[in-house]
Amino acid sequence: MEGWKFHFRNITEEQPKQRKQLEQLALAFWLLLTDAELLHLKNLVGTTSMRLHRDYTTPMYQKELRRLKALGLIEGSVGTFMHIGDDAHKYLAITKEGIKYLEFRAEENKDIAAASDG
Repeated sequence: MEGWKFHFRNITEEQPKQRKQLEQLALAFWLLLTDAELLHLKNLVGTTSMRLHRDYTTPMYQKELRRLKALGLIEGSVGTFMHIGDDAHKYLAITKEGIKYLEFRAEENKDIAAASDG
């Protein structure tokens, strides 16, 4: 029986450690995107037009989209070929991973709201 006590004690000690690690991963995942990148990702989910309002794309806009693409959250082409009036949906689409990311964020938002209410 001593072996079982030792085993249960190890599990009891490991659980708080694992919980902390999961919380750290959740925080890292939460902080992965800037507000602007998150907005771009959310805008790509729907069919609402994402019209460009300038006759060129800014380097920052392109950088944000390229980062989303590098993370595997969107797919398509990013570049200076996008022109005023163009719809970003013409060039870009959210990936399954992008949708999963948004679902996770939405779930975490609910958990945070519930914790702050309680």
